Amino acid sequence: MFKPTLLLIAITGMMGAPLAYAQNPQICPGNHTLSTQAEVDAFKCREISGSLTVSGEDIVDLGPLSRLRTIGDYLSISDNTALTSVVDALPSLTSVGGGIFVYDNPNLVIFSGLDALPETGDNIDFWYNDSLARVLGFSSLQTAGWSLEFGGNPNLVSIPEFESLQTISSSLFILDNRSLPSITGFNALQYVDWSFDILWNSKLNSFCGFHDYFTLSGGSYTGGGSFNISQNGPGLPDPTTIQDILGAGPCPVTDSPEGILGPWGVPDGLLHVYGTGPSESAAQDFPVPSRLKVTSVWIRAALTGTPNDFYFVTLRSELDGEVLGRSVDVDVSGVISEDEIFASGEWVEFPLPTPVTLRKGDYFVQMERTGPGDQRNYINWFTDWENPLPDHAGWVRNDEGEWIMYDETFSDEFLMMVDYIK
Repeated sequence: MFKPTLLLIAITGMMGAPLAYAQNPQICPGNHTLSTQAEVDAFKCREISGSLTVSGEDIVDLGPLSRLRTIGDYLSISDNTALTSVVDALPSLTSVGGGIFVYDNPNLVIFSGLDALPETGDNIDFWYNDSLARVLGFSSLQTAGWSLEFGGNPNLVSIPEFESLQTISSSLFILDNRSLPSITGFNALQYVDWSFDILWNSKLNSFCGFHDYFTLSGGSYTGGGSFNISQNGPGLPDPTTIQDILGAGPCPVTDSPEGILGPWGVPDGLLHVYGTGPSESAAQDFPVPSRLKVTSVWIRAALTGTPNDFYFVTLRSELDGEVLGRSVDVDVSGVISEDEIFASGEWVEFPLPTPVTLRKGDYFVQMERTGPGDQRNYINWFTDWENPLPDHAGWVRNDEGEWIMYDETFSDEFLMMVDYIK
């Protein structure tokens, strides 16, 4: 039977949202999926009432989303095969009604941003990002609306400090991140409601970031779920108890790195650094945008054979110029083999004993080994020719001791990162 009143209501309901959008095109109703870079570039919304999904094969830049302030439901960044970096992500975002999900981005190396966001309504998840090395940001986050999770990221070497985080409304899960060496920060954490599980992180040897949390709780875990810290690095008791964390003391007082520099990209080739002295060493030039202090250099690497000597890097203003800083000698024997995972390698840190101040300009990182040349046992430095820095390239020194551009046709970049403080 025809009911005109109900029909009128239906028409009003259907036309209300488009009419509001027409009056203010920056307020966007419903859920939105961006599957191409062109769609990302064309996105003009400041507020959306539903969810935002970013997932596409050619998406490389999320910068056009910088004006977005409010997401009514969740934010998902997933399955973006060409995305290599997300830097200063969504700086205007202050409200997410659901969760933040970053997963299955195989070539994503760095994720930073979301520094204006005070809370989420659901999980914050970073899962199965095969190349992800650094997650930075979240400096204003006070409440994770449900769980906080980092899992299955094989090259992850650091997670955010979460310096403002007070409450995790459900659980903390840090699982199977085999390159993660330590967990720092979390100085404001007061409450985890349910589970606290840190498992299967094979290089994790410090939980100093949780020292203040367990001191505040009186040396006990007050959550209602599981507490399990086990099967992590070889230097830790297994399982690790709260008393072990308290006994190890708080994190050393240092200037925490504010960021990183470097070419981010897909490892497309390998340079074999098997020599020493004047032959078969390698270098990468890189820009410094403003004055900073370098604390570490990270090299993307894999092993051939079983080298039993050490490698080190130097910072210089020109090739073979004055040494501005030298890293410690690094034992590379535990670095992953190219036979085990040829396509990705892993990030290897070369710490500087004293931070090195660099002013604005161009500089070089040179890598050498301490022992004699060995063409059967050596380290490989991954290169990236798909995302080169303009006017910058990798360099290799030949048997005559001359520096030559590694590949003049493609201007390959050697994959590196630089920790710095300002």
